[in-house]
Amino acid sequence: MNVRCKFKHVVTTVSLLLASVHLSAQNGVSSLPANLSSSYSYVLSRTMTNASGTASLDHVDYDNGLGQTYQKVDVGMAKSGGDLVSLMEYDGHGRPLRSWLPGLGSGGACINASTLKQSAVTVNNDEAPYTWTVYEKSPLDRLSEEYQPGNDWHQHGKKREYTYNRRADGVKEITIEGSSLYFNGTPRYTTFYPVEVRDEAGTYHIEYRDADGRTAAKSDQPSSSDLTHVTYYVYDDAGKLRFVLPPEAYYQICTSYGSSTATISPTHDALLKYGYEYRYDGRGNCIYKRLPGCDPVYYIYDKSGRCIFSQDGVQRNQGKWQYTIPDVFGRTTITGICTNSLSYTAEPLKATVVTASRTSSGGTYGYAISGVSLSSSTVYTVIYYDNYSFIGANGVPSQLSYAAPPSGYDARGLTAPKGLATGSITARMTSSGVSGYDYSAVYYDDRGRTVQTRSTNHMGGYEYEYIKNRFASGVDKRQHVHSASGQTTQTETYTYTYDNAERLLTTKYKLNSNSEITLHQNTYDNLGRLIQKTNGGSSSMTEAYTYNVRSWLKTVSIGTLFSETLYYNDTYGGSTAQYTGNISAMTWKADSKTRGYKFTYDGHSRLKKADYMENGSASGHYDTEYTYDRMGNFLTLKRKGRQDGGTYGWIDNLTFTLNGNQITKVDDSVSDPTYSGVFNFMDGASQANEYTYDKNGNLTKDLNKKISQIQYNLLNLPASITYSNGKSAAYIYDAGGKKLKVSYKASSSGTAVPTDYCGSMIYENNVLKQILVDGGYVTFSGSTPVYHYYLKDHLGNNRVVCSASGTVEQINHYYPFGGLFGESTSGDTQRFKYNGKELDRMHGLDWYDYGARHMDGMRFTTIDPLAEKDYPTSPYAYCSNNPIIRVDKDGRIWDTVLDVAFTAYDIAEAGYQYATQGKVDATTKAALAADALAIVVPGVTGAGLAVRAGEKAASKAIRVSHGLKNARAIAEGKAFEKAELAVTKASGEKVASQVRLVPNNGKGNVKGNRSNVDQLIKKTDGNFKVIETKLREGTSKLSTGQDVIRKHVQNGNQKFEVRSDNKVLGLNRGQTIQVDEYVVKYKYKQ
Repeated sequence: MNVRCKFKHVVTTVSLLLASVHLSAQNGVSSLPANLSSSYSYVLSRTMTNASGTASLDHVDYDNGLGQTYQKVDVGMAKSGGDLVSLMEYDGHGRPLRSWLPGLGSGGACINASTLKQSAVTVNNDEAPYTWTVYEKSPLDRLSEEYQPGNDWHQHGKKREYTYNRRADGVKEITIEGSSLYFNGTPRYTTFYPVEVRDEAGTYHIEYRDADGRTAAKSDQPSSSDLTHVTYYVYDDAGKLRFVLPPEAYYQICTSYGSSTATISPTHDALLKYGYEYRYDGRGNCIYKRLPGCDPVYYIYDKSGRCIFSQDGVQRNQGKWQYTIPDVFGRTTITGICTNSLSYTAEPLKATVVTASRTSSGGTYGYAISGVSLSSSTVYTVIYYDNYSFIGANGVPSQLSYAAPPSGYDARGLTAPKGLATGSITARMTSSGVSGYDYSAVYYDDRGRTVQTRSTNHMGGYEYEYIKNRFASGVDKRQHVHSASGQTTQTETYTYTYDNAERLLTTKYKLNSNSEITLHQNTYDNLGRLIQKTNGGSSSMTEAYTYNVRSWLKTVSIGTLFSETLYYNDTYGGSTAQYTGNISAMTWKADSKTRGYKFTYDGHSRLKKADYMENGSASGHYDTEYTYDRMGNFLTLKRKGRQDGGTYGWIDNLTFTLNGNQITKVDDSVSDPTYSGVFNFMDGASQANEYTYDKNGNLTKDLNKKISQIQYNLLNLPASITYSNGKSAAYIYDAGGKKLKVSYKASSSGTAVPTDYCGSMIYENNVLKQILVDGGYVTFSGSTPVYHYYLKDHLGNNRVVCSASGTVEQINHYYPFGGLFGESTSGDTQRFKYNGKELDRMHGLDWYDYGARHMDGMRFTTIDPLAEKDYPTSPYAYCSNNPIIRVDKDGRIWDTVLDVAFTAYDIAEAGYQYATQGKVDATTKAALAADALAIVVPGVTGAGLAVRAGEKAASKAIRVSHGLKNARAIAEGKAFEKAELAVTKASGEKVASQVRLVPNNGKGNVKGNRSNVDQLIKKTDGNFKVIETKLREGTSKLSTGQDVIRKHVQNGNQKFEVRSDNKVLGLNRGQTIQVDEYVVKYKYKQ
């Protein structure tokens, strides 16, 4: 029965920016796509892309008649102008069974299933372009197996197992006892309820839940008997998380107490060095938080539950508190530092509501604060809302008042934008405190979109930006005007064009009155993937991309300038195939040699070895080896490279001494090269404590680099670095974390040489040195701009720098973790290298600037501000020690980069925005989130989220008896049989299962001469085909009866008696049929 839904148009507003119109099938609607299928119910969603309503993005969901989505159609989204159509299939219980990658359609039509499947095979260039789900045999509809798209991944899926009412096979029971922990080394039965997932690499990810459904432990482990990587979560009676024991803390405690019971103090060495602790007030607010190796942070809340004061360990030593004052709507208005005497345990603001309200006279930068008095306050930020009355008062210059925009840019539509931030004051922070403030104002159109920003800068000038917004989303063009005291004003103009699917086509750039140039021109394939990007309008710098069925980047080719090939499930140079998203090997070419690495990983997806190759053969010139502790801290590191005299060998053989997660000493057992520009560890000290840290976990001394002191600002960013030889570096950041200035001195009495970062402008010694642009930078020959382009690899590393004519100016070859090969060329041409980050080599520092923190060769110098999102990993580790598919765009979150042709672009844009603005806008964050396919559930590949969650589990795998293993194998085989039957049915063929056949060989219907076949298929010529399903090729054997049938078919006899009636195939018992094909399908092939 055909069911059609007819509704009137429903119009909703989305984010005040997009008009989204939902229409159902309805006669007489002329604007509907031409080929909508009337045989199915459907819902059409339309997003208008222009004000007149003549252009839109259409999406159609077709219903299968049972309330389930059958096909999803993105109308006109293919490069060819056709539709992208995805098929959903369900099992007999209505559960999702297969989800197909898109095929092609037209006009919004619902496509015949067989035709659509063949199109998907063709478009995706794979025989199995669909996900496949198997459920356990229970009424709970829980997943048992999951297979990702692609024929290879259908042989390497994820397996799940759910277990009840059993002891957790070695996972201990830890609970709260007062302020301490109670350890029970022999937990009772039913303490935990494990869920085991075995990924494509065979690694076990196990989550143990307690009786309340909370995560009690997680583990990822290379085998079911390995319990060395457990993360344990401890809750109080109110259900609040009180302690987290990462793998090393849990291991040390279990080793200490074994199967006994014990009360463990919060000051236990393992908890202080590795653990996380939380305490709460009576209202459930967290008032105490301690991170590994750090002093605790205290929090104080007002009556409304808003955090007003906080104090970390460094601030406690200084007798200072950090404050945040909200307005009556809870919006942050003022932040800063004060010297109030407070006790977090006394809850001094429990009965007080603290607010700030605007005042026309007096107060703190235009705000009157009630509910609390601030002693010796230093303001760091002020935020204004709703109107612009702050301009011209409290030091805010009148130049921030709204100005009519240049022709072609949007004018403001709101003179009093209620609910929106309208301006700010931001402190400049130095080692001695606040050195001044910068001011800004933001103006909006009548939809709340930014159309103009005006701000001061630290160089005595202004930054003005004018924007022309698109109707739907994005920007058509923007203009940035920069001025600085004593400098020439610079005006940058960006212009963008888009295709019918709102994908970026061209980026054009104009500097001052010079001619406009095309920075980039993009081309996409039918699936919307970037397949070509032309840089600077030069064919010699045209980047070409290819992908596998998972849309993971396979190759990058940029003429003769640079190329890269990535190997995942395929291999190179003897590498081991990877199915979890890890890269098994890579090759690249940026000069006369084809170079490569093959990679080896441990059971936690951490890089163990990188074997270097040249021109397809093992070279060993740049080999690396790594070992780690349970937290991912380095224990040893070995690295080969170019030695003095041009020979190759070990240039680093490092052994690390640790105190918790913090390195205290590094020993190098090989001699250091001495040639200029070498990038290796220099063993400059031999003391018991070569590194020291402050109470926030920040590195304060590095004797190997002759660093005698590092001071930090409020944000744990460096304020100054002092060397024992008198050299120094002084930093100025604003209170938002944007780097403004670095001044270097070659001696204590020397002259400071400044580098200023002002928007997209970089000044060196008060001379404009570079202007950062999208995908490159500009220098000057006199007053004439000279353009330079970055050619990047899959991680966004700047591999080659070229001039506009395609002349190579710099080549960078990288070790894993970002070290430079000794033969990288023209190292001083520009400093932005690994991940597109700035490398500071001044005074031998060799730090990469990631924004929120710095990386020193292989790990960060300060703890991750988002360390709690990845409990199992050291807060100093870079990308959880897998730098081959992961990038950290700002020092706070790492992303698994699999959809790199998009992600590399977004990373470059994010890097450009951070360098020029000190932040990344919401659009680019969203793009990063959408384009990085498995962005952070560490080690697990999925689809489009940016969460730095440590989804590594914590506990032990489940021991099973031999009989239970057999039962599981039987269940798995039955599930595979059922799934393959569903595939055949979905193809439209006539098929029946478990039909008994007896060969016409004269032996009759006796045991050993008969069998029920898994699938009997009637072909178009009237003959039949048999399919049998087995789990593992080589080990899953045919039964005697099955083998007799197989041989009877293959010997050419092919006549069989049917021993049961079958209405589907029109067969009667006793009927003779001819079977001329016999196929065995294996789930796991050899």
